[in-house]
Amino acid sequence: MSAPAVLQVALPVPLRRLFDYLPPAAGGALPAPGSRVLVPFGRRRLVGLVVGVAPASEQPEAALRAVLEVLDRSPLLRADELSLLTWSAAYYHHPLGEVLAAALPAALRQGRPAVADLPERWCLTAAGREVAADALRRAPRQYALHARLLEAGSAGLDRAAVAALPGDGAGALRGLQRRGWA
Repeated sequence: MSAPAVLQVALPVPLRRLFDYLPPAAGGALPAPGSRVLVPFGRRRLVGLVVGVAPASEQPEAALRAVLEVLDRSPLLRADELSLLTWSAAYYHHPLGEVLAAALPAALRQGRPAVADLPERWCLTAAGREVAADALRRAPRQYALHARLLEAGSAGLDRAAVAALPGDGAGALRGLQRRGWA
Protein backbone atom coordinates (compact mmCIF):
# COMPACT_ATOMS: atom_id res chain seq x y z
CA MET A 1 0.00 0.00 0.00
CA SER A 2 1.45 3.40 -0.95
CA ALA A 3 1.91 6.12 1.63
CA PRO A 4 -0.62 8.96 1.41
CA ALA A 5 0.47 12.31 0.04
CA VAL A 6 1.51 14.92 2.57
CA LEU A 7 0.04 18.43 2.53
CA GLN A 8 2.48 21.27 3.14
CA VAL A 9 0.55 23.91 5.05
CA ALA A 10 1.56 27.49 5.88
CA LEU A 11 0.18 28.56 9.27
CA PRO A 12 -0.11 32.08 10.71
CA VAL A 13 2.59 31.55 13.33
CA PRO A 14 5.97 33.32 13.72
CA LEU A 15 7.92 30.33 12.41
CA ARG A 16 9.62 30.36 9.01
CA ARG A 17 8.63 26.88 7.91
CA LEU A 18 5.80 24.83 6.45
CA PHE A 19 4.00 22.15 8.42
CA ASP A 20 3.25 18.68 7.10
CA TYR A 21 -0.25 17.22 7.51
CA LEU A 22 -1.95 14.11 6.27
CA PRO A 23 -5.05 14.54 4.08
CA PRO A 24 -8.36 14.59 5.95
CA ALA A 25 -9.57 11.26 7.28
CA ALA A 26 -12.86 11.71 5.39
CA GLY A 27 -11.01 11.17 2.14
CA GLY A 28 -12.02 12.87 -1.07
CA ALA A 29 -9.84 14.92 -3.37
CA LEU A 30 -6.69 16.54 -2.02
CA PRO A 31 -7.04 20.30 -1.51
CA ALA A 32 -5.20 22.26 -4.17
CA PRO A 33 -2.44 24.73 -3.31
CA GLY A 34 -4.05 28.03 -2.33
CA SER A 35 -6.95 26.35 -0.47
CA ARG A 36 -7.63 26.88 3.22
CA VAL A 37 -7.62 24.00 5.68
CA LEU A 38 -8.41 23.72 9.38
CA VAL A 39 -5.61 21.89 11.20
CA PRO A 40 -4.71 20.95 14.76
CA PHE A 41 -1.68 22.89 16.02
CA GLY A 42 -0.72 22.08 19.57
CA ARG A 43 -3.90 22.53 21.60
CA ARG A 44 -5.35 25.00 19.10
CA ARG A 45 -7.01 24.73 15.74
CA LEU A 46 -5.64 27.05 13.06
CA VAL A 47 -6.68 28.00 9.57
CA GLY A 48 -3.78 27.52 7.17
CA LEU A 49 -3.18 27.58 3.45
CA VAL A 50 -2.02 24.58 1.47
CA VAL A 51 1.19 25.57 -0.31
CA GLY A 52 2.09 22.23 -1.83
CA VAL A 53 1.67 18.47 -1.84
CA ALA A 54 4.68 16.22 -1.26
CA PRO A 55 4.98 12.45 -1.70
CA ALA A 56 6.47 12.07 1.79
CA SER A 57 7.52 13.99 4.88
CA GLU A 58 10.81 14.22 6.73
CA GLN A 59 8.80 13.45 9.88
CA PRO A 60 7.73 9.87 10.60
CA GLU A 61 4.21 9.22 9.38
CA ALA A 62 3.09 8.33 12.92
CA ALA A 63 3.98 11.86 14.06
CA LEU A 64 1.85 13.55 11.38
CA ARG A 65 -1.64 14.71 12.18
CA ALA A 66 -4.52 14.83 9.72
CA VAL A 67 -6.22 17.94 8.40
CA LEU A 68 -9.49 18.41 10.28
CA GLU A 69 -11.42 20.06 7.48
CA VAL A 70 -10.90 21.42 3.97
CA LEU A 71 -12.54 24.84 3.96
CA ASP A 72 -12.48 25.59 0.22
CA ARG A 73 -13.56 23.50 -2.76
CA SER A 74 -11.39 25.58 -5.07
CA PRO A 75 -8.26 27.58 -4.23
CA LEU A 76 -8.66 31.12 -2.93
CA LEU A 77 -5.22 32.08 -4.19
CA ARG A 78 -4.12 31.35 -7.76
CA ALA A 79 -0.66 29.94 -8.49
CA ASP A 80 0.72 33.35 -9.56
CA GLU A 81 -0.61 35.01 -6.39
CA LEU A 82 0.84 32.24 -4.24
CA SER A 83 4.17 32.61 -6.02
CA LEU A 84 4.22 36.39 -5.47
CA LEU A 85 3.40 36.03 -1.78
CA THR A 86 6.05 33.32 -1.36
CA TRP A 87 8.63 35.58 -3.00
CA SER A 88 7.51 38.49 -0.81
CA ALA A 89 7.90 36.44 2.38
CA ALA A 90 11.40 35.39 1.37
CA TYR A 91 12.43 38.89 0.27
CA TYR A 92 11.22 40.54 3.48
CA HIS A 93 12.39 37.65 5.72
CA HIS A 94 8.91 37.13 7.15
CA PRO A 95 7.12 33.83 7.91
CA LEU A 96 5.16 32.64 4.89
CA GLY A 97 2.12 31.70 6.97
CA GLU A 98 1.80 35.24 8.34
CA VAL A 99 2.25 36.78 4.88
CA LEU A 100 -0.44 34.52 3.39
CA ALA A 101 -2.80 35.22 6.29
CA ALA A 102 -2.30 38.98 5.86
CA ALA A 103 -3.29 38.65 2.19
CA LEU A 104 -6.75 37.34 3.16
CA PRO A 105 -9.69 39.29 4.60
CA ALA A 106 -10.28 38.77 8.32
CA ALA A 107 -13.38 36.62 7.80
CA LEU A 108 -11.43 34.16 5.65
CA ARG A 109 -8.53 34.09 8.14
CA GLN A 110 -11.05 33.04 10.80
CA GLY A 111 -12.31 30.14 8.70
CA ARG A 112 -15.63 31.61 7.60
CA PRO A 113 -16.95 30.47 4.22
CA ALA A 114 -15.75 32.27 1.13
CA VAL A 115 -18.95 33.55 -0.46
CA ALA A 116 -19.28 36.24 -3.05
CA ASP A 117 -21.35 39.19 -1.96
CA LEU A 118 -23.43 39.47 -5.11
CA PRO A 119 -25.75 42.43 -5.59
CA GLU A 120 -29.46 41.72 -5.47
CA ARG A 121 -31.10 41.68 -8.89
CA TRP A 122 -34.69 40.93 -9.75
CA CYS A 123 -36.11 39.54 -12.96
CA LEU A 124 -39.38 38.01 -14.06
CA THR A 125 -40.02 34.32 -13.58
CA ALA A 126 -41.33 32.22 -16.46
CA ALA A 127 -44.86 32.76 -15.12
CA GLY A 128 -44.20 36.51 -14.88
CA ARG A 129 -43.16 36.70 -18.52
CA GLU A 130 -46.45 35.02 -19.54
CA VAL A 131 -48.67 37.52 -17.68
CA ALA A 132 -50.88 39.66 -19.90
CA ALA A 133 -50.61 43.42 -19.31
CA ASP A 134 -54.35 43.73 -18.49
CA ALA A 135 -53.85 41.42 -15.47
CA LEU A 136 -52.11 44.35 -13.76
CA ARG A 137 -54.45 47.17 -14.83
CA ARG A 138 -55.65 47.70 -11.24
CA ALA A 139 -52.05 47.86 -9.91
CA PRO A 140 -50.28 50.67 -11.80
CA ARG A 141 -46.98 50.42 -9.89
CA GLN A 142 -46.79 46.67 -10.44
CA TYR A 143 -47.67 47.26 -14.08
CA ALA A 144 -44.79 49.78 -14.45
CA LEU A 145 -42.33 47.48 -12.67
CA HIS A 146 -43.50 44.50 -14.75
CA ALA A 147 -42.90 46.50 -17.94
CA ARG A 148 -39.39 47.52 -16.77
CA LEU A 149 -38.55 43.92 -15.84
CA LEU A 150 -39.75 42.75 -19.27
CA GLU A 151 -37.44 45.33 -20.89
CA ALA A 152 -34.50 44.30 -18.71
CA GLY A 153 -34.88 40.63 -19.64
CA SER A 154 -32.56 38.15 -17.92
CA ALA A 155 -30.22 40.96 -16.72
CA GLY A 156 -32.93 42.08 -14.32
CA LEU A 157 -33.00 45.25 -12.24
CA ASP A 158 -30.92 46.15 -9.21
CA ARG A 159 -32.12 47.88 -6.01
CA ALA A 160 -31.39 51.38 -7.37
CA ALA A 161 -33.44 50.80 -10.53
CA VAL A 162 -36.41 49.55 -8.50
CA ALA A 163 -36.12 52.50 -6.10
CA ALA A 164 -36.03 54.93 -9.07
CA LEU A 165 -39.51 53.88 -10.17
CA PRO A 166 -42.28 56.35 -9.33
CA GLY A 167 -44.12 55.51 -6.11
CA ASP A 168 -43.32 52.52 -3.96
CA GLY A 169 -41.12 50.33 -6.19
CA ALA A 170 -40.27 47.99 -3.30
CA GLY A 171 -43.97 47.46 -2.55
CA ALA A 172 -44.68 46.73 -6.21
CA LEU A 173 -41.81 44.23 -6.21
CA ARG A 174 -43.23 42.48 -3.14
CA GLY A 175 -46.58 42.26 -4.92
CA LEU A 176 -45.01 40.62 -7.97
CA GLN A 177 -43.04 38.26 -5.74
CA ARG A 178 -46.18 37.20 -3.82
CA ARG A 179 -47.77 36.23 -7.11
CA GLY A 180 -44.66 34.29 -8.13
CA TRP A 181 -43.97 36.59 -11.08
CA ALA A 182 -40.63 38.09 -9.94
